[in-house]
Amino acid sequence: MNFMKLILAVVILFANGIAQAQTEVDRWNDVTLSAIRTARLTPPLSSRALAMVHVAMFEAANSIDQRYAPYAKYDSKATRDLSMEVAMASAARQILKDIFPLQKYFFERTYDVGTQALKGLPQYAASVDLGQRVAKQLIQDRAVDLEFAKMEEYFQLPAPGRWIPTLPTYESPLFPRWGEVKPFALTNGAMFRLAPPPTLNSAVYRRDLQEVRELGAKNSVLRTAEQTEIARFWADGSGTSTPPGHFNLIARTYIRHQNLDLLDSARAMALFNIAMADAAIACWDSKYAYWMWRPVTAIRDGEGDATWEPLLFTPYFPEYSSGHSTFSAAGATVLEQLFNGGQIPFSIQSEGLPGVTRSFLNVRAAAEEAGRSRIYGGIHFEFSNVAAQHMGNAIGVFVVSNVLQKR
Repeated sequence: MNFMKLILAVVILFANGIAQAQTEVDRWNDVTLSAIRTARLTPPLSSRALAMVHVAMFEAANSIDQRYAPYAKYDSKATRDLSMEVAMASAARQILKDIFPLQKYFFERTYDVGTQALKGLPQYAASVDLGQRVAKQLIQDRAVDLEFAKMEEYFQLPAPGRWIPTLPTYESPLFPRWGEVKPFALTNGAMFRLAPPPTLNSAVYRRDLQEVRELGAKNSVLRTAEQTEIARFWADGSGTSTPPGHFNLIARTYIRHQNLDLLDSARAMALFNIAMADAAIACWDSKYAYWMWRPVTAIRDGEGDATWEPLLFTPYFPEYSSGHSTFSAAGATVLEQLFNGGQIPFSIQSEGLPGVTRSFLNVRAAAEEAGRSRIYGGIHFEFSNVAAQHMGNAIGVFVVSNVLQKR
């Protein structure tokens, strides 16, 4: 290819990147959410997968543009005539193949379809190589995470306030060491560890216990039809994209409103998912620091109401703090920090409640509703929701203030 044709190819590629600024980011986010559903990942592992995909995509794109400080200097040798689209797709494909090896064909097919029109570019092979190198280095860096994702034998004599396995499955606690995972941005999982939960004889505990007992019961006569809808709308249980995935769809809505270019879109989603992944680590740190019992145990064993059941399935890990609330507050804070306080109205649907759409004036309203949904579902106390929202806010501010800064 002569010099003029090379210049023309670069110009066309640049224009295509601006016109389709969301396309590559959205495509691989969709693929990741689908993979999470298929593999039935838990919230900590789904947040890790989303963070790895979007960090790798950002790092590949930023290695070409070099507008922002790199995440971890995975590659600093890229030249500016490489294709961001190809490098990002190559990075995402490599990450996903490592996390979900049984879905390899799906990722290869998505990659081939998405890059078909770009395979004639003179720097195609070099762009593929860049994405692969960035992804492989990130995979190596995060490989030790899975050592903390093992189930462990659990036996503990029941004691007031102490978590024990809950009905109906009575499973052992999920990932009791996840709080020890190296965060993506925080200094450690205990950086924002919560103060201890209210004591069982405190007014706050008694108030919130009575609330969840009344509003969260399977056969509650006080919970409204809308509150029941809210509980199910935000349930985000096994087989869905989980709470981090649900809020990824909100993040994409916000990004589309900004008319960002490809790199800025990748950066926003990377920041958002770094916060989500660190929210999981910090939340799990607090959960297993305190081992607080769930409402179903508090009501059936502590209050002697042996017939009480929650509206929703109780997740098999301790109560304090709420994962939903931590995820949603962290994500909302990132979007508020990036996009003028998050004041963008939007509507969103639910995987667990098909056909239902809920609308919000801003992302904070959605985060607050997601947190309250767990009380309506009978699986969290309000004090856990409030504390988790504060922790999520702190995580979101820290992430935006400390990583992927403009050079």
